[in-house]
Amino acid sequence: MYPSKFLIGVYAQPEYLMNTWKSRGVTTLVVAPDGSDIIQWSEAASAYGFDMIRQPSNNIKFDLSLDRLLAWAQPDEPSNTTTTVDYGHVNLDPKELLQYAEPLREAAAAAGRDMPIWANHVGNHITDSWASESALMFDYMEGSESDWLASDSYQIQFTGSLTIERDGYMSTNQGIALDRVRSWSDDKPSFSFIGTSAINSNGFQPTAGQIEAQIWSSIIHGSSGIIYFSIDFSKGFEWDSTSPDVVDAITHANQVIEENSDLLMQSVQQNNKRVIYRSAAKGANPDLNELPYPFEAVEITSDNKKYYIVVNLSDTTQVFTADLFGLRNQIFDPYQTINNLPIKNIIDNDHGAIITPTSPEDDGTILTPYPLDNKENFDGGIHTVTTYTDGNVNTIKKYNADWSLMTGQTFDL
Repeated sequence: MYPSKFLIGVYAQPEYLMNTWKSRGVTTLVVAPDGSDIIQWSEAASAYGFDMIRQPSNNIKFDLSLDRLLAWAQPDEPSNTTTTVDYGHVNLDPKELLQYAEPLREAAAAAGRDMPIWANHVGNHITDSWASESALMFDYMEGSESDWLASDSYQIQFTGSLTIERDGYMSTNQGIALDRVRSWSDDKPSFSFIGTSAINSNGFQPTAGQIEAQIWSSIIHGSSGIIYFSIDFSKGFEWDSTSPDVVDAITHANQVIEENSDLLMQSVQQNNKRVIYRSAAKGANPDLNELPYPFEAVEITSDNKKYYIVVNLSDTTQVFTADLFGLRNQIFDPYQTINNLPIKNIIDNDHGAIITPTSPEDDGTILTPYPLDNKENFDGGIHTVTTYTDGNVNTIKKYNADWSLMTGQTFDL
């Protein structure tokens, strides 16, 4: 069972940061922090309007009463080990995970709920070269112990590099992991972790461009959701050390994703609605459905319309040479993503948010909200500009093609 919409999550965040992540466009909290009162944490999450994927509480009846609980989480990274990644050496093997899941499934069935079981795996145990020959990792993916799968991989933090080459092509760690997990599991819903902090004192701090590239690479490769990991151990411990430029990047991306949630999820569930163009290895000629390095892309068909997402995986300016999407000879900045996903409203804190690429700059005006009964419906216009105060819609203005004002209305949600 796939999620009903694309999941935008953050991992293990305390109650006092819930509003912060809400303002960034996150929709789902993943795992209650260690030491939390899970029931109290869940009630706070529900009050903020978050969905949840988390470990079971000590009150399964309470869990099953929560409409916003999307899935139960199994113990994190079961393949972790101090020796070798194989049966007899890992924290929990697939059989032990199944034993963990069975009573939860029985309780859900008795309550008339279909509650998926979610498992997060060590990303390198999926993307490393040896993993493609690992019976254990295949068993984790294809077995009945988990319904939804995730992998956490922090390539940038630990190596400074965005991409790796596996299986004859280049992608992000997220892209490689998703392709392997979906293949090994017969297309179970799969999720990507994206680290927004340096994580430890030796880690590289990801840039806004690198974060955006990982987000859109995940979507290109069929992710059912993204999960931000913001915890940082470099200066002791911080729940969230996401830099301001990365905050801006993920907030913008989250808004675009949320507006296109149905489109993205339908394309993942119906593989015939999407075509992935992977990046050829460096220096290699692209095969069928490959692009010259460093580009990767997806084309999604919905309601007889075609949408594209193209990512430059490189840290240098690149020219798109493929004869696709009307983008031939388009110049891409480092790590830039270009897409034609439909967008209605982009919220930018207290300022007017301009929603088409060619529209004027935001003038920074902060408006005073008006009552809801001032709202009127109107049609027409080529461009639409929506302005906000504290997240509430204040005005919608329609403009002609030359940006002369057609009509406008002021109101508050």
